[in-house]
Amino acid sequence: MVSMTALPAGCVDRTPCCGLSVNDGGREYDPKVVVGARREAVSEAAIESSPTNQPIYERMDAWLGHRWAGVLLMASAIILPLFRLRGTPSWQTVWAEDSTIYTHQAVFYGSFHSLFRGYNGYLQLPPRLLAIPTPYFPLRYLAVYTSLAATIVGALLAWSI
Repeated sequence: MVSMTALPAGCVDRTPCCGLSVNDGGREYDPKVVVGARREAVSEAAIESSPTNQPIYERMDAWLGHRWAGVLLMASAIILPLFRLRGTPSWQTVWAEDSTIYTHQAVFYGSFHSLFRGYNGYLQLPPRLLAIPTPYFPLRYLAVYTSLAATIVGALLAWSI
């Protein structure tokens, strides 16, 4: 943390400016952002090195950083389970209650009216939430939608652990 005596003239209490980096209880403030300081306290180098002057590929590299590994793991967690079945692929198959109960009720009773309907004495909200968009696209895409929705939910649940 920078003390008041170390701040240059023109900077207001704890305001990062003039190329200083201020650490305030674990938060690192960008020296290019000046809040409450006088306009002349901002250096020209900070303005010239703003992210808008960088090429798009450099900004994308800076934004992605090490996130590419997470994106790769998430994509593999979504795609690989689609290929786990032998025989008919999962994106060409609609399983058990997905078609006969959840999609049927979403189409005939309306998406939101079927949310709180019971099935075998249970209130099953997550599959009914996934069945909400089924009346709005052609039935031939139902297998693709249910398999992708299931793998995306599984990947998101694995990511949250």
